[in-house]
Amino acid sequence: MLCLGAVVGRLCAPAQGTFQNLDFEQAIDVPTYPGSPLILTANAFPGWTVYAGGVPLTEVAHDGVIAGPVALADLAAPYLVLDGRFSAVLGGIGLVAFPVSIAQSGTVPAGSESLRFLESGGLLVSFAGHPLPLELLGNGPNASYVYGANISAYAGQYGQLTFETSPSLNGGYNILDDITFSAQPITEPGVLPVLSLGALILSPRRRRRRARAATIR
Repeated sequence: MLCLGAVVGRLCAPAQGTFQNLDFEQAIDVPTYPGSPLILTANAFPGWTVYAGGVPLTEVAHDGVIAGPVALADLAAPYLVLDGRFSAVLGGIGLVAFPVSIAQSGTVPAGSESLRFLESGGLLVSFAGHPLPLELLGNGPNASYVYGANISAYAGQYGQLTFETSPSLNGGYNILDDITFSAQPITEPGVLPVLSLGALILSPRRRRRRARAATIR
């Protein structure tokens, strides 16, 4: 049973390709100078590039500060951390005029069916410039949500994975964490209703066939 569980686990959670730091736990939480509310982007988000209005940022806020475009949330503000020690916070007070985003280029692992992540709601996701329609999969920790997208068409391909704030945030902020590629597909919306409708349509036909068979007998 233990071996079977290990095999199933590997099937459901393939390697993360060439992407790195998808849970933001590789952060080096060192301010640019003692007491500074800022931290170098390269230290806050290793492997990622952060943009505000399409312009790369060399510094981001940290220690729970969310007034800047992007922040590295840590346990100094536990309400901003969705899992582990760190989360990414995109957006902030007054940031309505331009989007902010975090992006990383890499190869989607072969066999990937879905992309899954935690967020507080309101992000737009794309890969290699192609928007990824999102589905709400359930509730996550700390008032977050689990979202997923079908990534199977890009399995084995190289491109930029981007998470961007939506205009619907209206100056608010979004927390992002625990990005994973999974071998588990996302159920196509509407499949169960269609199957149920099909069953309802077939049921009267089956009853009529059974009635005819009984009459013949």
